[in-house]
Amino acid sequence: MAVQGLARAFPTGLRRRLIFLVVASVVPFLVLIGMVARRHLLDQKPLATERAVARTQQVTERLNHELQDIDAVMHTAKTSVGASSRDRPANDSMLRRLATHLPDEFPHWVVYTGSGQVIGSSSSDDGPLEPAYVQSLWESKPAAAGSFVTEPIDTPRSGRVVHVMLPMRDTRGDSALLVAQISLASLQESLRPAGLPDLPDGSTITVISEKGVVLARSLDAERWVGRNVSASRPARTSSYHDSGTGELVSDDGVHRLIAFSRLESAPWRVYTGVPLSSIYAQARWDFGRALGYGGLALALALGLATWQASRIIDPLTRLSADAAKLGTGNLAHRTGVLGADELGVLGSAINQMAATLEHQGAGLRESEERYRELFDINPLPMWVFDADTLAFLAVNRAAIQAYGYSEQEILAMKITEIRPPEDIPILMTQLQTISEVTSLYPTRHQRKDGTIIHVEIASGVITFGGRPARMVVANDVSDRVRAEDALREAELHLRQSQRLEAVGQLTGGIAHDFNNVLTAIGSYSDFLYESLDADDARRLDIQEIRKATDRAAGLTRQLLAFSRSQILQPRVLDINDSLRELESLLKRLLRADIELVFVLDPDVGHVRADPGQLSQVIINLAVNARDAMPAGGVLRISTRNEFVTTSGDDAANPLAVAPGAYVVIDVSDTGTGMDADTLQRMFEPFFTTKGPAEGTGLGLSTVHGIVLQSGGYICADSRVGSGTTFTIRFPRVDQPVEPERAPPEQAVAAIRNETILVVEDEEAVRRAAKRILAGKGYTVLEAGSGTEAMEVIDSNPRIDLLLTDLVMPGMGGRELVRVLREQNRSIPTLYMSGYTKDAVMRSELDPDIMVLEKPFSHAELAAKVREVLDNNGA
Repeated sequence: MAVQGLARAFPTGLRRRLIFLVVASVVPFLVLIGMVARRHLLDQKPLATERAVARTQQVTERLNHELQDIDAVMHTAKTSVGASSRDRPANDSMLRRLATHLPDEFPHWVVYTGSGQVIGSSSSDDGPLEPAYVQSLWESKPAAAGSFVTEPIDTPRSGRVVHVMLPMRDTRGDSALLVAQISLASLQESLRPAGLPDLPDGSTITVISEKGVVLARSLDAERWVGRNVSASRPARTSSYHDSGTGELVSDDGVHRLIAFSRLESAPWRVYTGVPLSSIYAQARWDFGRALGYGGLALALALGLATWQASRIIDPLTRLSADAAKLGTGNLAHRTGVLGADELGVLGSAINQMAATLEHQGAGLRESEERYRELFDINPLPMWVFDADTLAFLAVNRAAIQAYGYSEQEILAMKITEIRPPEDIPILMTQLQTISEVTSLYPTRHQRKDGTIIHVEIASGVITFGGRPARMVVANDVSDRVRAEDALREAELHLRQSQRLEAVGQLTGGIAHDFNNVLTAIGSYSDFLYESLDADDARRLDIQEIRKATDRAAGLTRQLLAFSRSQILQPRVLDINDSLRELESLLKRLLRADIELVFVLDPDVGHVRADPGQLSQVIINLAVNARDAMPAGGVLRISTRNEFVTTSGDDAANPLAVAPGAYVVIDVSDTGTGMDADTLQRMFEPFFTTKGPAEGTGLGLSTVHGIVLQSGGYICADSRVGSGTTFTIRFPRVDQPVEPERAPPEQAVAAIRNETILVVEDEEAVRRAAKRILAGKGYTVLEAGSGTEAMEVIDSNPRIDLLLTDLVMPGMGGRELVRVLREQNRSIPTLYMSGYTKDAVMRSELDPDIMVLEKPFSHAELAAKVREVLDNNGA
């Protein structure tokens, strides 16, 4: 059907192309004609402006010349005119002779006294002027001795005139005004000789006085001469310039191009106005005529093209119909368009093509049947889809089994329907970018039952049923993807564990050295404090030093907690009781807009942990939750039992949690949550998302260290905007709850002449300890190493207590005690701790061994020493 449609449209399309060719040949000439005509149209305005400026200048120069001639005559005549009434006859005679000898365009001449009386005239009927008018002229005359031009006034004899006045003084010293009267009618006449042969119809030349009165106008003078137009746009536009051009709507409502110029001999301006409609009228007519000729040429060309196209349409139509029949599959059909011309050669080629296709058809059908069989028996899912509509065109048996649809269902679908909805945009992008040959890429598919599977797609371009299509082979790699995901997760946890272990070793070593320094600072601060009088102001300074030392000691304890190196005092606890004891403290820590909820399982088991450190864990998590809920929310603390098996699906981290029974504490908030990057780094020391003054970054690292040192596990689940849940697992123990140990009695001084050996490689710490104990009445010996301590013991058989650091260069405290026991010289021992691995070493010693954690105060050292001595009956 498509081929038949093409056959029907072919002649029409050829005719259109021929017509288009003719049009394409003629149109450039039409465009050129239009461009020339438009250029001619655009040139009219500059040409009209140039002519208007020239005409304005011509009239201006004419009027300047006439006024200058009048001024010259007046300056000559004033020497022969008297300024007294007695001079009237002589003045009349002289002025009449002057008028007789001058051309007709010269004005009428009059001499006035200061009161307006006529004392000379070139005519017998001149009347006097108003005294007030004459007085105003005297007051407004220019300071320089010269003539000046007045505004127009009405006179009985000459009608409306302007006066050119020359103040004069005769030989007797009398003053008078020599006046040349110029009628506005004569000014009108002065415009007519110039004419307007080179300006368009409707153009005007106007002369306007300084006060805006129209003195002469070349068009419609009866209406405009004598009219005051000072408020009009032309007068206002030109009031600040001597000459210029512009465009505006004049007072008669006509949009004109104007040129104006100011006279030198009078305060007048000459305006030439050219209507814009007249400027473009002739050019528009020329432009329309050019378009008409162009249209006629185009019509003739189209007629010729149509006639020529009709001569070749018939054979082409027959060839199109023959091709349509071949397109329907009738390969036995042959065309009758034959001959020696181009169309005849084309007809022969079509017949030869039809014969070839008919011969190849049988072989092609055999090949299709063979490849269809290979397609169906392939063990991997395969299908063909339309490259344009994305509809399934063919599918093999493996695909039907893998995706759960019947063959009829799949063939009624598009490939987008086996993709998860959220992956469809990715599919559309892939279809635009994949290679036209063969493409390999991973993706996800969705079975009929909704199961998501991971597949690898191999896709190639083919032609299927005469349409562009793609063949796809899908390989299910879901098992491999799950294995790779599990491997990546394990590698991620391993890297995180190694990073935390490295940071822990570093922080533990730093804390050990820092504790020795803090011990010395605190001890010597106490010495200095005790040496000062009670009212000495310096004791306050020392107290601040001690407070700073205590704060630094707290930081080192947090570092030791993170590195799992602090000294713990674990005992069997009831988790629910420990959490209830914290309830009042937590409520004080939280804001009023945060609700604290406990959900405690009454059947939860017991755990072995340090109660103080457990409290620290819960408090740190509660403070973090509070800061994550700036607008309020809910903090939920719950407990439960859990048993993890080797094949169990643990929600937290099945790769890290060892199988066994656990007591689980969940601490959940409804706060802002954390992103993936923050979750990866949250247990690192000094990492914080808070401001510089809002946290040290040690809270979660301390929690992490305490939980791991107690044999437990901690993990977090969080999403931005959905809150955070920390899950803590402690191994469950089947033992009764152990009561809290009673605190040691108040430290006292030596009760007998007891001897203590202090073994410490840090000299400042060793001297401080010696000084503290000596102050309590003990005899104190000292040694800087285990080897030196053996020498002191050999020379002093009576030693009541060995106070030694656990780890020292060479022979440490632990090795020193072991050697003494092998020699049957067991001495009561108090260890001092401050090294990363002390906790491990302590676990290998006697469980009842006594350890003093650095840094320590005077009272703590004295109390611990007294406790060890008393427990050993010293």
